[in-house]
Amino acid sequence: MLIFHASNKTEDLAAAMAHIMNETPLGDPFVPEQVLIQSAGMGTWINQQLALHNGAAVHVDSVHPAKFIWQIVTRLLGDESDHERFEKNSMRWEILRILPEKIQDARYAPLLDYLR
Repeated sequence: MLIFHASNKTEDLAAAMAHIMNETPLGDPFVPEQVLIQSAGMGTWINQQLALHNGAAVHVDSVHPAKFIWQIVTRLLGDESDHERFEKNSMRWEILRILPEKIQDARYAPLLDYLR
């Protein structure tokens, strides 16, 4: 399950995460909790906060957003050789390839306004 919480205080977010993890643990003890982080230091700090609130922080996988998205792509597409088009350097070319045909769609009006 993917849960989003917003706050301007990271301490409040860490306390909320600790509460959620304590009250609704994952069903499988071999599956790690995944936490999206902006830096390795943030992952360390979150583990410390979870341990402070829950007594321990075990099996918490701190993942950067790019790696998380890559994991989703791999799960959806499998281990096909076509993954290269989803890598950062290839993705910009893929976007530029499909942009001309999509940009006239009303759903992309804000993007068209931005590009103008």
